Amino acid sequence: DGLHMLVKKITSLVSTFDVACASFLSAVLRVIDRLLVTFANEDRMRNLVETALFDSLRIILQDFEKYPGEIQSHCIAIISAFIHNEPTSLSILQERKVPQAMIDAVCRGVPVDGDVISGLLLAFGASCLNSEGEQYFKSHDPLKTLLSVFLDPKYSRILIQHGNASIIGQSMDEFIRHHPALGQMCIDEMMVM
Repeated sequence: DGLHMLVKKITSLVSTFDVACASFLSAVLRVIDRLLVTFANEDRMRNLVETALFDSLRIILQDFEKYPGEIQSHCIAIISAFIHNEPTSLSILQERKVPQAMIDAVCRGVPVDGDVISGLLLAFGASCLNSEGEQYFKSHDPLKTLLSVFLDPKYSRILIQHGNASIIGQSMDEFIRHHPALGQMCIDEMMVM
């Protein structure tokens, strides 16, 4: 069907990625992202976990710096939306090292992209829906890297555009409310700033 054709195209584009195909890869990922939002509870969308899509997203995350911001933000949004819509899939994605690759990518550095920055806390929340994810999050502490953007001048323009700083603040509040076990860690990181 058409969804599997999109996944095959993503796999092909990721395996042979170059700058010339970036726009096309971004467009295909945007389609998947929008389908997840629109048809989240459809069986075909749930079955995405059985495809190579998440292996391709893991490859993107493992070499995150190589990809443009649009691709990075769609990658994070797809992972986040999929887990939030189908929480039982988190353990399957953890076996495939997808949430871990996202956290590791952030620990290496936060891209200077407003959509990526504003989507990270929602994605962190998705990856912490079980104890394994919460433990990985605690042990790697991606919050320290994420919060460092507030002190780095190269992010200042991104933070004031489209209210990104406010979105991050609201997302942090929601993250702490949904993951009280991580609340003190979040507060401690903010106090160190």
